[in-house]
Amino acid sequence: MIGGATSLSMDVAAAGLRYISKWNENKEVIMQPNNLNLPDDLMKPASQWMRENDVEEIAQNPAFYNGVVNYGYGSPDKVPMIYILKYMESPR
Repeated sequence: MIGGATSLSMDVAAAGLRYISKWNENKEVIMQPNNLNLPDDLMKPASQWMRENDVEEIAQNPAFYNGVVNYGYGSPDKVPMIYILKYMESPR
């Protein structure tokens, strides 16, 4: 292996797996073409939802933060998590 895995990279990888699991749990809602009948949990600010679901290591990654902000969503402290989940939806 070139370069050793750091504790931080392992934490981000583990958070990524937890995020994918959460995404899959909410797939039906995420993939619907509208935002009708959303669970209250997905309307929480992204940063709060990520803390509560133990995936905050992803939110601390500059690539995530800059991607969300630069795409015009605004701060993860304000944007509802459903928009982040839709933005980061898996390939069909």
